[in-house]
Amino acid sequence: METIIHEELYKTRGFGATLKAAYNLFLTNFTRIFRHLWWAALVFALVLPISVVANTLMVMSGGSLGWIWAPVVLIVVAAEVVLFSRMMMLYNDESWKWNIIRVLKLTLVILVAVAAVSFMVGFGKGLIENWLMADIQEKMKTGADAQAAMAMAANANMKVMALMGCGVMLIGLLMVPLYYVIMKYVVEVKSRLRKIFWPSYMKGFRRWGYIFVMLLLTGLVLAPFALIVCLPLIIMIMSMMLSTNGVLQGDPSGLPGGFMWLYYAVYVLTVFVLTFFTVFEMTVAYFMYGSIEAREQERQKAREMKLTGVEV
Repeated sequence: METIIHEELYKTRGFGATLKAAYNLFLTNFTRIFRHLWWAALVFALVLPISVVANTLMVMSGGSLGWIWAPVVLIVVAAEVVLFSRMMMLYNDESWKWNIIRVLKLTLVILVAVAAVSFMVGFGKGLIENWLMADIQEKMKTGADAQAAMAMAANANMKVMALMGCGVMLIGLLMVPLYYVIMKYVVEVKSRLRKIFWPSYMKGFRRWGYIFVMLLLTGLVLAPFALIVCLPLIIMIMSMMLSTNGVLQGDPSGLPGGFMWLYYAVYVLTVFVLTFFTVFEMTVAYFMYGSIEAREQERQKAREMKLTGVEV
């Protein structure tokens, strides 16, 4: 089994030391990582663009082909489970079958959480819109003209969007400690998510600043390389958008023959390369987890020593 477990994981590290440790481990073991992941990454890269095609067909058909969306999503999720279970094997000594079951449980929890949050956001948005529209209708009864009503509706819509933006931002900030929780679940193979979630979340919340800065620094480091990798795909997407707009206005398509096949090939190659960027991000999270664990152990020892001193 290919693993890249580090012998000095549980060690207090600063921001730069965490990134350096992740970079050294990733670079030193890149051949092993590639040999371990290449086929799973390729399967995921081949499958993911199908969801884009399915979404395009569904939109173009006006919803009549909506039935294809569910099986496509299941295929993509299955490929993602395979890929991330292979990634998890890099950070623990368990078998692939064991890691697949682990990822499936985690995926189900995430899907339920996303559905719950989406429902709450949509429900909250509906309540706010209904309240604002009721207020506008009440004002119109007092003699406000149609132009004033439209202005009030536009203003109300801006307020709703601002509130929803603040809500989404707050949810995003509260999700930061989950990076620590998920990595703990990956590394500590005897842990159970329902038992460790809240205590681990609170530990991550205490280290919120450290986790946030590490995520920010990782993004800044990877952003230039990701932009270079994604640039051909971005150019092709822009070409498709411009061509589609021209066709809708009556102009002939300016795309060459076989463009869609080339687009698919570029999409697959881009996703394949970005998969290994994700491994680097997980390696950063791996050392981030080890650093937080070491700091929490030091914190616990200091508390115990303080209590012992008081008793004496």
